[in-house]
Amino acid sequence: MSSKEKKAAAAAEEAQKNKKFYRNCIIFIVCLAIVVAAAAFINSDYTFTKTTAIEIGDTKYSPAEFSYYYRSAVSQTYSDLYNSYGEMAGYFLNTGTSLEDQIAMYGDGTQSWAQYFYDQAILAITNVTVLYDAALENGYTLDDEAMASVDADIAFYEQTALANGYPDVESFLATNFGDGFDSKLLREIAEKQYLASAYSADVEASFEYTADEKEAYYEENKDTFDFFKYHMYFVGTSSAAFENMSDEEKVAAAHDAAVKIADAASGAQFVKNVQDFVPDESKASYKDETATMGVTQGGNLGSIYAEWLIDSARVEGDTTVIDSDGGSYAVMFVSRNDNHYNLVNVRHILIGAEADENGEFTEEALAEAKAEAERIYAEWQENPTEENFAALATEYSEDSGSAANGGLYEGVYMDYMVEEFNDFLFNDGNKPGDSGIVYGTNGSYAGYHIMYYSADGEVFSDAMADTSLRADDYNAVISEKAENYEVKIGNGMKHVELA
Repeated sequence: MSSKEKKAAAAAEEAQKNKKFYRNCIIFIVCLAIVVAAAAFINSDYTFTKTTAIEIGDTKYSPAEFSYYYRSAVSQTYSDLYNSYGEMAGYFLNTGTSLEDQIAMYGDGTQSWAQYFYDQAILAITNVTVLYDAALENGYTLDDEAMASVDADIAFYEQTALANGYPDVESFLATNFGDGFDSKLLREIAEKQYLASAYSADVEASFEYTADEKEAYYEENKDTFDFFKYHMYFVGTSSAAFENMSDEEKVAAAHDAAVKIADAASGAQFVKNVQDFVPDESKASYKDETATMGVTQGGNLGSIYAEWLIDSARVEGDTTVIDSDGGSYAVMFVSRNDNHYNLVNVRHILIGAEADENGEFTEEALAEAKAEAERIYAEWQENPTEENFAALATEYSEDSGSAANGGLYEGVYMDYMVEEFNDFLFNDGNKPGDSGIVYGTNGSYAGYHIMYYSADGEVFSDAMADTSLRADDYNAVISEKAENYEVKIGNGMKHVELA
């Protein structure tokens, strides 16, 4: 091979190497671009907003949407627990504990809180889907009032975001419901819920029942509906009074102590017996009959003593002792109310006494509160109309639960309010238009209620039966519709952060 040919061959070989190098470089660059794009894709909002977490019938929901319903279930459960247990709600809702501890806290022995929230979210999103589809099928659209409510909901989130130090509502929503959850999606969910709610309300309102039907239903379920008034005290085996005893001796001692407490001819004596048992530092907590009094609907009675209280043979003053794990219950039956009376609509103006540094209400503070109540009452009597009373309630009442509504409470039933308030409505033969001033206290406040009996409501037993019948019929209709909806869990569920 000549020198010229050798150079040509070498050049061709070099060109081939360069071609292969450039081709490999291009392949590498393309692959790198794919990897970068994939990483960006994975880290974007796409997986949270565009994949399917759950499919209800023909409707697909993203992880972002399911997360909203899931976290709403968490929030609602916490709210319910807080209403019952106050600051202890956080303990009951501690999802950071082990699964076994969660199950113990939940109490039914089968579910953790996380599973409970998950089930509640699926139930809620299924109900909304069924109702929304039915609303569309029946030609429902959102009216101006509903749209205004949606706007108000969005505005609430905006205000909450700013109040909690977020730069805007979008960052607040993303933090609380997950990346990609924004005000647009929130609005879509809200509009869907309001349309579903409009249809739901119309279905529930469509049922009608005669007086005889309601009475028959109430009678059939009276053990659940009736209210029971009773005294109850639990003597625990862990009481300091039994600390030097064996376990067997503690059980017997708790039973004997409960027997002594139950040996009473009146509620006052029952409380006195409790005072004799408790240590000195606790005696002040049992200063009157309200300390051990319970007023509970049959369906909500504690299972340990429910059967005894509900027994139709019970008469006022009956007592018993019921042994259970950890101690014994002393119980006294007071009365059973079958709720065949009219509910009451009432307006009131609360003027509370100011507590001293020890949390006590001095006679001077009570006198000042009474004088102010009398002054306002006299002012109202210059123009004794309900409209004027409502205006004064808005101006003066210290009851945050009713002041903005002119002091109005609707559908008040017996023993719902403090004793003196209750007596004005139900024990003194008062009627619509009557007024007066009564003292009231429940431990957290002491003061005077300026009262205005606004109106009689419906018979309580009828109202209870109607509500329950309506719920039964409504649930039957919705359940029948829901049978046609298959629930499928999608791959996107793995992107939902569950507690």
